[in-house]
Amino acid sequence: MGHRTPILTTYRFQWAKCQLDYLCTLSTDKERRSALETLPADLFETYTRILNRVARSTPGNRRLVERTLRWIKFAHYPMKIEAIATAVAVEIGSRSIDEDDISDRDSILKWCSSLVTHDEKAGILSFSHFTVEEFLTDKKLLEIPELQDFYLDESESERILAKVCLTFLQYPEFWHWDLKDSKTIREMADEVLFLNYSCEWWLRHAEYGEIGDDKTYIELTRRLFNPQKSSNFVLWLHIWWAEHGPYNLETPKAAPTLNIAAALQLEHICRWLLDEHSCDVNFDDAIVGTPLICAIRGVGYGTNPIKEEVVRLLLSHGADGDINFGELDSLDGRNDDTLPKKVIRTPMSLTLDIASRDVECCCAVFRRLLEANCISSCADSAVWRSYVIRRVPGPPRGDSWLPPPPPPPPPPQGYAVGRPARIRRPSNASSHISESHSEDVPEQMLVVLFRDTLKHPDSISLDHESRSKMISYITSHGNETSDLELVSTLATRKDLNDFLSITTDQAISAAECGQTHVIKTYVEIGVDPEILYECIPSAADSGH
Repeated sequence: MGHRTPILTTYRFQWAKCQLDYLCTLSTDKERRSALETLPADLFETYTRILNRVARSTPGNRRLVERTLRWIKFAHYPMKIEAIATAVAVEIGSRSIDEDDISDRDSILKWCSSLVTHDEKAGILSFSHFTVEEFLTDKKLLEIPELQDFYLDESESERILAKVCLTFLQYPEFWHWDLKDSKTIREMADEVLFLNYSCEWWLRHAEYGEIGDDKTYIELTRRLFNPQKSSNFVLWLHIWWAEHGPYNLETPKAAPTLNIAAALQLEHICRWLLDEHSCDVNFDDAIVGTPLICAIRGVGYGTNPIKEEVVRLLLSHGADGDINFGELDSLDGRNDDTLPKKVIRTPMSLTLDIASRDVECCCAVFRRLLEANCISSCADSAVWRSYVIRRVPGPPRGDSWLPPPPPPPPPPQGYAVGRPARIRRPSNASSHISESHSEDVPEQMLVVLFRDTLKHPDSISLDHESRSKMISYITSHGNETSDLELVSTLATRKDLNDFLSITTDQAISAAECGQTHVIKTYVEIGVDPEILYECIPSAADSGH
């Protein structure tokens, strides 16, 4: 009973406030007496009366209230009333905004009435009570014909907001901006209401809205990603990258639109650029690499989860799967002042990095590379030193090109932690994985992947260190007799070892991992005894 009392009290206060607000809109005592004789029974009826008043008004007022409520509900952060007024005035697909069509503050507050509240200090417009949101998303609203347009369906609303953002950021008002300096761009963008929001969040709205083959959305994205690279594209990329791109990379303003589309997993844009514009599928940008590298790494929300379909599309159009990419390593964990070094990465190495976020997606993309005979070294992948391999995608995050950070500590009990996060829909990127593997733990999925890789006809071209680490992983995590038999077979295959120039580091690695068969083969083929001698301390220290 103690928990119910505050809730009932807040309901009653909200109901009473709405009645007083409504009475204040009436002009005569007669109207007020009539209203007092027909008071609504509950908040649903109260909110219905407010919207009925709007519905009987002009089309412009209906549009103003409907769009304002939609932005309050689905914006990714609380917006100022002036920004919402600008967003409401945008007509999807238009080429410019009519300044005379932007509603003023008083009009918004008048027609939204008791449904909203305006924080005078912060300028934020929000729902006046949590029951307003419940009312607008209650399907009972669809049973009232004249109020059906006010019902807020999530997917439809996300699609609308995505298209509004895309429309706004491509207005010609931004064509003549100086786009040479990111800091200057950000300063100018801060002066334009709704521009930062449009640039930063249209992608997320499109993702949540599962926008698919919406013709207007496709037209707007094609206009933005035109291979000629409009100034609007460069402007968007500067603002978006500063908010969601990797913090250790500058904005890739010279990268073709295909590379950026691949990084964002925009398959329909990639296909359009390749099929209709014959864009270079192997253009190697100095910051983000080739389209294939971009597609495998992704960028953004951790990210728009990697889609194997984009990788397959690029490979089918001739993407080079053997190309290397140089990146700066992370300084995390270092105790000295050493500058970051450039590390050479390959498509397969980058693909294995995905396992820390989504092992199913990792396996799906890796198999696409195998099918295309794009076998490259993966010895430097983070997967070999990762203690956590996730079965499903991790939470959205901005620095997806970096190793996953440790999870944050749980908040103290009894304290709110801000706006509740929306639930990310699961990726279907790896839906082709057989059901027989669907119940396997992540480690077993990698065991199967490495087993299939080592059995691949072209696996002889795989470098020794990568093969050695795969064998070690199978030895440590495999739970089938066939796994041990495969390890034994590989360790005694002379065709794989005769041409190898065995180094001390490779031998020590085999000893540390307990690869007895590999060490035995080294002895049989006559590896330098001094190298084998170096393995003894490592084998002893690791218990092998």
